[in-house]
Amino acid sequence: MKTNKFFFILVSFCIFTFAFSPLQAQEVAKNNGKTLQTSNIEKPNETQIVEGDVIFSDGTNQLIRITDEGTSGAIQFTNGEPDNKTNKLYRKGDSLYFGNTNLSGGGVTEIDDLSDAKFDAYNNLFLGKDAGPVNTNFGLNVGVGLSSLNHLTTGERNTALGSYSLDENTTGNFNVGIGYQASNQNTTGNNNITIGYSTNAFNIGGSNNTIIGHEAGQGGTGVTIHSKNGSVFLGYRSGFFETSSNKLYIENSDTNKPLIWGDFSTDSLQINGNLHVTGNITSDNSVLGATNLNELSDAKTDATSVFLGEGTGNLDDGSNNQNTAIGIEAMNVNSSGGYNTALGYNSLNRNQTGNNNISLGVETMYNNINGHDNIAIGIASLFANVAGHSNVSIGSSSLYSNSGNRNTAVGFEAAGNNIANGSTALGYSAMHYNTDGEGNTAIGYNALLTNTQGDYNTALGYEALTSLPLGNFNTAIGYKTLNSGSFVANNTAVGYNALNQSNGEQNTAVGSKALETNGGGHNSAFGSSSLLSTTGSYNSAFGSGTFVAIDGDSNSALGYDAGKVLSGNQNIAIGSGSMEHAIGDFNIGIGNTSGNWFTGSKNIYIGHEAGYHGIGTFNQSGCVFIGYQAGKNELTNNKLFIENSNSDSPLIWGNFNTDRVVINGNGTNGNPNYNFFVNGDAGGNTAWNNLSDERLKKNISTIPNALEKVKSLRGVNYEWKNSENHDKGLQMGFIAQEANKVIPEVVDDSGEYYSMQYAPITALLVEALKEQQKMIDEIKKNNDLLSKLNSELRNQNAEVNNNNIKLSKDIEQITNILNQVIDKKNEIKFTSN
Repeated sequence: MKTNKFFFILVSFCIFTFAFSPLQAQEVAKNNGKTLQTSNIEKPNETQIVEGDVIFSDGTNQLIRITDEGTSGAIQFTNGEPDNKTNKLYRKGDSLYFGNTNLSGGGVTEIDDLSDAKFDAYNNLFLGKDAGPVNTNFGLNVGVGLSSLNHLTTGERNTALGSYSLDENTTGNFNVGIGYQASNQNTTGNNNITIGYSTNAFNIGGSNNTIIGHEAGQGGTGVTIHSKNGSVFLGYRSGFFETSSNKLYIENSDTNKPLIWGDFSTDSLQINGNLHVTGNITSDNSVLGATNLNELSDAKTDATSVFLGEGTGNLDDGSNNQNTAIGIEAMNVNSSGGYNTALGYNSLNRNQTGNNNISLGVETMYNNINGHDNIAIGIASLFANVAGHSNVSIGSSSLYSNSGNRNTAVGFEAAGNNIANGSTALGYSAMHYNTDGEGNTAIGYNALLTNTQGDYNTALGYEALTSLPLGNFNTAIGYKTLNSGSFVANNTAVGYNALNQSNGEQNTAVGSKALETNGGGHNSAFGSSSLLSTTGSYNSAFGSGTFVAIDGDSNSALGYDAGKVLSGNQNIAIGSGSMEHAIGDFNIGIGNTSGNWFTGSKNIYIGHEAGYHGIGTFNQSGCVFIGYQAGKNELTNNKLFIENSNSDSPLIWGNFNTDRVVINGNGTNGNPNYNFFVNGDAGGNTAWNNLSDERLKKNISTIPNALEKVKSLRGVNYEWKNSENHDKGLQMGFIAQEANKVIPEVVDDSGEYYSMQYAPITALLVEALKEQQKMIDEIKKNNDLLSKLNSELRNQNAEVNNNNIKLSKDIEQITNILNQVIDKKNEIKFTSN
């Protein structure tokens, strides 16, 4: 809408100007071709009725044409406000009206008011939809056309005319792109001039190109991203497929053999066709006429040396020096120095006896007199070197003030002030201010920048050790490692910003931001942000985020975020998040998130989440928690938890204040007077030993009436009422109240519940057994006596038996004899009969 209004005002202004300007050489013409001359009329004062069109003309061009075509009537011009304003254009005061519409105001007042145009505070002008970026911080760019210079960020002084011209340019400067998609993909290239449809379209980073012609220098069919520099292409599709640098193409097609081809890097020119010259070809006769170098006014040679340039090799002694010097006054005063190569204005200018030097660049090794075996490449490199030898200097002003030996510097102003020996500098201004420091190595932008006298330092990375003037034996590897520290020594830093701000000594930092802000010494940090900020010493951190913020000495941490925020001394944190937020001394945390968020000392947390309490600091000291979640959420001091869960009745509970231990319970279980209490059975493979030394006892007496006491005790079977805290099922034992009447020595009735010791009853049983044994011994004695008497009786019975047996035999013999006598008697009697 703003654009249309602007255009209408512009047209109206033109009509207004023509309508009320003084008339010169005008004609009033009818449509029948006849002309009414008014050339000499300065102020027409009568009405002229004209049929058809009225044309104001300068005799050649029509300036204003008024027609009566249409049904609404003719357009009338008047210098005053007419009564009937319909279809009339008139001036009223300083404004121009058409009918009742004021045409003089209400439009845009500046380009930036247009919807598709902007002009900013940095003098950037962009016209067209999406032309230019939303915001710019650099200026003097002009972009006209759809999406021209659309992605610009910091580029300056670019001119783009045409849709998508220089569309992708971000940081490129001093470019001109005219035509649809001219230099479309250029992002960082500088000093390019491209005119024509899609010229140089796919060149993204190349600079110093001049390309004119439809699709000239495009880079090939499709999207062929490349970066060519210093090329000149002229003509339709000239250099269409060329992607290399420093080429010349003059052609009207995409052939790779143009009419005129050249290579600026080798000063080669090729004409692919016939060359016809109608005039003369002239050149400097002094050159064309010379047959050898010595005939040139600014060149000479002897048996082995070559000198090209005014004042070059003026004092050379002509011996077998084998020097090569090219450039005005290069090796100007050299006398007997040999095997030197000098290229550039005043290169090796004052060299006299120095040998084996290579000097390339303006005023390189300018003051060298007898220095040898040096290599200098870049403007004023090794400029002040007089006698230094075996140095390598590459980059403008590198080793500029050098007087030392065996130094290596690569980069702009690298080791520019060095006067010492054995150092290596690689990078822009690396070791720039070093004077007396020896054995240093600096690689990277501004690495060891301010070092002046520090020795044997190694800096590798952007601004590594950049602010160290005097420290020794430091090693810094990474972006801004050991970046700030004046007199630190014996430190090692590896990683982004490691030991970035450090004033301590003998620290080791490995990892991004390890020991980034350090004020102590003898610290070791391995892992990203480990020991990020510390003022303490003798701390060791292994793992990302360990000891991020620590105030204390002699602490050790291993694991992600272990001891992350810690204040205290001689603490040990092992495991991810172990002692993540802690204040205190002599604490040990082993296990993920063990001992998290507390204030206290002398605690030991071993196990995952052992002693864990979540976010929120609490006070706790003197505790020992061992096992998975052992002591989790416990808030008191001097406690022992050995458990594999967060139970408040752990397998082993203890109170270091009262020297009390509870098995499978806590301080609320059992009689609190017992130093050792077991909820449940207890057993072992060996005997339980108690102190029983006679020297520790007094009032010793034998247990009286032991057997009667045993006989008075009642052994019972029972079940516990509360099976949760006691063994389930049928049990065996005594009733403490009953035993208290018989043997009160083993019963404790001081607590809420009676308890008794079973072990001392063994002594009672022993004495009861002894009493019983005494009784048994008496009975045995009597039995032995009876046995003896019984034995005697048995012996007597045996004797009687033996006598009886003998008597029986005697009787038997007598009987036999009597029988024989009777038989004889009967025989005699029979015979007598």
